[in-house]
Amino acid sequence: ALSNRKRLLRDMRRGRVVFLWMGFPCTSWSMARRLTHSGPGPLRDGGPGLWGLPGLSERDQAKVDLGNGLLRVTASIAREAIRLRILFVLENPKSSRAWL
Repeated sequence: ALSNRKRLLRDMRRGRVVFLWMGFPCTSWSMARRLTHSGPGPLRDGGPGLWGLPGLSERDQAKVDLGNGLLRVTASIAREAIRLRILFVLENPKSSRAWL
């Protein structure tokens, strides 16, 4: 069976898609996770740790890995949409680290 991504790319290439509205969970990309004493610590930073800070717990690393994978898939679909001249929207909060 085709994955959803492969099916979407196939339909895009066949001219069956005229517009895309895409989004991915901002869970691990959110700047709301800051180093404070009252909330969860950050998973990323705006520098070398953009793709994940070193020394994360296994659970937090899994969140980062999932976020990285979803961003990569979304970006690959966006690149194909650009190549095929398909209009799209990529939804994520303005404050998301994904825009860095």
